[in-house]
Order: sequence, then C-alpha cells, then structure tokens
Amino acid sequence: MIFGNMGNFLKIDLSTGEIKQNNLNEDLYFKYLGGYGINNKLYYDFRVPKIDPFDPDSPIIIGVGALVGTKFPGSGKTVATYKSPIISKLGQKIHFIDNSIGGSFLFGRMLKRAGFDNVIITGRAKKPTTIKIFENNIELLDARDVWDSLDLYETSFFYKDKFPNCGTITIGKGGEKKVRYAMSIIDNMATLGKFGFGAVLGSKNIKAIISYGKNKIKIKEPDELTNLVKIIQENVKKIPILTQFKKWGINSGFDFQAPLINEGNFPFKEWKKLYGLRNWKKVKGDFNVACNACLLKCRISFELKDGPYKGLKNYSGSILLPARIGNRLEIKGEDRISRVVKLYEICNRAGICFFTAAGLINWITRLYKEGKIDLNKTKIELKREFPVYLKILEKILERSDIGDVLAEGWYPTGEYFDADPDTFVEGVGFFKGSDAIQDGRFTTIDPQRFTYFTNPRPHHGGTQSIYTIPKMGLKVLREDLLKMGVTQEEFERVFTETPYYGPFNDALYCKHAEDVMAVHNSLGSCIVYTLFSIISVQVLAPIYSAITCRKTTPIELKKIGERNFNFYKILNIYEGFSSRDLISKIWLMPRETPDGAFPLNNYYRTKELSSEDIENLLDDYYKERGWDLGGVPTKEKLKELGLNFL
Repeated sequence: MIFGNMGNFLKIDLSTGEIKQNNLNEDLYFKYLGGYGINNKLYYDFRVPKIDPFDPDSPIIIGVGALVGTKFPGSGKTVATYKSPIISKLGQKIHFIDNSIGGSFLFGRMLKRAGFDNVIITGRAKKPTTIKIFENNIELLDARDVWDSLDLYETSFFYKDKFPNCGTITIGKGGEKKVRYAMSIIDNMATLGKFGFGAVLGSKNIKAIISYGKNKIKIKEPDELTNLVKIIQENVKKIPILTQFKKWGINSGFDFQAPLINEGNFPFKEWKKLYGLRNWKKVKGDFNVACNACLLKCRISFELKDGPYKGLKNYSGSILLPARIGNRLEIKGEDRISRVVKLYEICNRAGICFFTAAGLINWITRLYKEGKIDLNKTKIELKREFPVYLKILEKILERSDIGDVLAEGWYPTGEYFDADPDTFVEGVGFFKGSDAIQDGRFTTIDPQRFTYFTNPRPHHGGTQSIYTIPKMGLKVLREDLLKMGVTQEEFERVFTETPYYGPFNDALYCKHAEDVMAVHNSLGSCIVYTLFSIISVQVLAPIYSAITCRKTTPIELKKIGERNFNFYKILNIYEGFSSRDLISKIWLMPRETPDGAFPLNNYYRTKELSSEDIENLLDDYYKERGWDLGGVPTKEKLKELGLNFL
C-alpha cells in the first residue's frame, strides 16, 4: 500500500483524445519523493529534445507531492514542468525547461483525491478544450463557449459554479494569443508559470484543467502527523508578524521587504510614502485566501469602490508587486493606486506576467524618451504616461503593431529595436532571456539571489530562508544551515572566510538551499514558513515519515533533493544549456538612484562584488556540487546520485 501518494498518473493525448490511467512504480517515490522530482523523471521519459515549446509533441507534466492534501500547513503546491517559450539566448531559439510552482487551495488536493499524483499532457486539441479530471470521470470538455469570451478569473468561477468545490487551472487572453510570458492561475489565488505556461496551454487549445475527487489520502501514522502539526501551529503563534497574514497576507512584511524591492526611480522615503501599506487600505478587498491547510493567507484581493474604475476586482493579489510597478513606471498623483491596480488587473485577467509586461513597457518608453527609437517602428508615441501604458497592454493582448513584438519577449523586442536588454541598467537584470524578479543590486547577493546564476530556472523561488531578511547575524545563519540537513564537513566549508565574498561562502550556502528547495517542491510544502525557521528539512523528515511508510533522516531527505536538482540540471543541458552559468551584465553596473548608487554587494554590504568574485564563487559552487568547471555534472556525481542512466 502507498501512503501519502495515490500511486497513479494520467496520460492524455489531446490530438487523438486518448486517455490512459497508469500506475507509478512505488520505487519512484523512494527515489524522487514526488511533485518536482517525479515530474523531472516523467518529463525525461516523454520529452522530445530541442522541440519547439508550441509543438503538439512538447509535453506538459503536472504533479503534486506526498504532503499535498494532508493537514500539513501550506501543503498546496502544484508543479508544472514544461518547455518555456521564452527565447533564452539572443538570436537563438533555445528554451529552458521550467519547473513552475503554484500554491493551491483545491486543485492539488482534488487532483490527488481524484486518484492521481501526476498528469502528462501531449498533443493539441482540435478545438478549445477543458480537461476534466474527476474521480471515475475523466473527459475532454468543449470549451468554445469560454474561449475568447471569459478571462481567467471568469473561467474559474464558471467551472466552480458548474462543478462546486472543483480545483481549477485557467488561462486568459494572453495564453490564447500565445504571449510568451503568459501564465495561468490556480484556484483564482496563485500564478503558475510566469515563463509562459499559459502560452503553452493555449498552444494546445487548453482553456482550463479542473479537478475533483473524494478518494481518501492514506496516512501511515495519522496521530503522529497530528502531533507534529500541532507543534508547527504553536510555533506560528509565537511570531507576531504571522498573525497579520490573515489580513494583509505576505504584504505584512512590506517594511522589511521594501528595500529589497526598490526600483530606484523615486527617493526611497518618497516611494514608501506613496506606496506604503497604509495607501492600500481603501482598495483592499475581502478575498483573502490560503493554500491547503495553511494557517496564513498570503494572497489578498483588490476592489476599487470609487473613481473611473469603480467595481474593479482583482484576485490573487499582492501589494508588493503593484507598489514596485508604480515606482518602475513613475506613476504619481492622487489616483496612483487605482491606476496601478488597473494595470495589474488587466494583466491578471488576461493571464500575462505583470512584472515582465511592465518591464518591457519601462524599457521601450525609456528608449523612446531618449530618442533611441522613433515613430517609424513604434507607430504610437511612447510617452511615459498612464494612458500610453494602457494602450501598450491592449496592443500586446491583441498582438497588433508594436504589441506583437512585445508579446515575443525581451530578446525579440531588442532585435526589432536594435537595442540590447542586457545593457538596460534601469532594468532588474536578465537570465536566460527573462527579467529577474529581484534585483541583486538592491537585495545583495545572498544565497537566495545567487541561485539566479545557477538554477536552471531563472528564478529564486523556493530558496527562501532566514537570510532573505537582510543582515542576520552569523549565529542565526549557522543555526539556519544546520536545519538544512548538512553534514559537519559541509557546514564547516560554508562558514569559512572567503576573500572574494566575506565571512561565509555564499555559493556553497546556495547549493544547500537549492537542494532543500527541491525537497520542498517535491513534497509540496510551502517556503513562507522557512523565512521564520518554522519549517525546515529537520521538521520535514519526521513529517514525511509519519505520512508515508518511508522512514528517513534530514540528511537522507536532502540527498534526494540533490538528486532531483541534478536531474533538472541535466534536462536543461539536453536543451543546449551546457556551458558555464552567466552573470547578468546589468547586475555589474551600479544602479544610480536619487539615494545614491547601488552596486552589487555581499550579504553584509561590506564588499562590492566584481565579475571575478562571482566567477570564483561559481568555481566553488561547481566543485561542491561535483560538477566540472563548465557547470556540467560529472559521470561520477551522476552515478553517486543513481542518475547514471542520464
């Protein structure tokens, strides 16, 4: 008997309409845990190397881990593994494999209760389709009535009204039009796939995926799980800021996060005055939602009660993102909040990444202002004004004129305008053709930010820990690392004075954070709790043992994370990412702001980091991982991890 998992996966061929239910070998759970880990293996089994992301044979793998659907707090992660349509190299159609993670209240839990841990989707439907995955009822529904007529929120509500308590993944106009940074939304609460998952779904004519079931998830030791969860619940109560999450979600930490998400256009104090937490009270809606069994409510909603956009509602929201974009696009005035919320709502309902869309708008309007591009190519005046921002978004979603160029992403836009996004110093930095969510010049290069260099997915997601908070003491950092399941030798190597960084080796710390991230994403556990040292590999090991029949230790669990991360690396090497990792040129250019210059710094801001320093750290990282200095896992390392078949 399999505990914690359902033991089955679903294979759907949209081109033929064939649907097959298959058993997963129990050994796969021992070797890869689930979620992110098993997704990698299934993607490897069904991949077609170097195929175009929009080709019907390009597979999508959706998976959930052993913790999903249990009473473990925040166990709602759904993982989507697919080839990103982002063009990752200038002048070359090279695409990375994305392992995108999204929290869910219902979808992941209902997928398991329908009887499945993973879903494999190939082919292309002949007409707009919704995939219905219900217990004993799996079918392809005609979605022509919702395609090109309902946005992704409306689509979710449509199916939730028709099938109460179902989980939903939906796309909007961005996905339908295959905007390369189109995403999806899970359960109207969390984004999934900012690197183009929505576009890949759209290329297959998938409007939605819905899940529902009543199967029980079997727990090996339910009483032990209950006792362990109670300890977590008590620890949450001890941290004051977490009690505010029920009202403000993750935005409760605005004050300590503000310096890390600065965009540098306004003086910092002025920006906090314009966009700080108090400015959002009038527009905050009542829709606060948490992932499965979570004690927190990270996501909030917005509702405009007056003004030209009265009645506007935007779900799956965060104050941190529109506050950044208000700074980025220099939106001021009495109506600044309603204006930036309107831009946010357009992107969310259409299902395109607000961050990337606003980044592209920021870039081309600056180029226009500087006289580097003209009306011959833009067709409209690109003034840095709100009505222009609205017009550009409209054109992106219609794929008309300049919008058709911008819908292709950063490098195609650069080629069209004969401009290089990698030199856009007012940008946030670029990795594999994507804009970094966090600008290392404002955050410093801590372990979370170092992963932008080394993670096959150009994103920091899942590597959060106590070091995400600036300037924590060495004692706190040492305690944090010990909770990651490292050996004594590994611990000592991390906390060795490093002349090209500082009092610890950031690259080695990052390596362990990435392995732990792979554990979280394979089991389905939330990383918000890791920020406060409430959940760690030390906590997960007994939880995992209680849920499943597979006894493990923190060190063993982390070793599986290392295996899964290396597997993911190899998948991307097959796609052409076989050279040494690159640092963003922009991060090496100090960001000039009204408050002074922000160069790239170490965690304590005691050393400005150079390109040579980063290269030395990369050498250390590769050696610690057992990779060659070109960034490729050695045969010996793959054999050690049981991946010698790759």
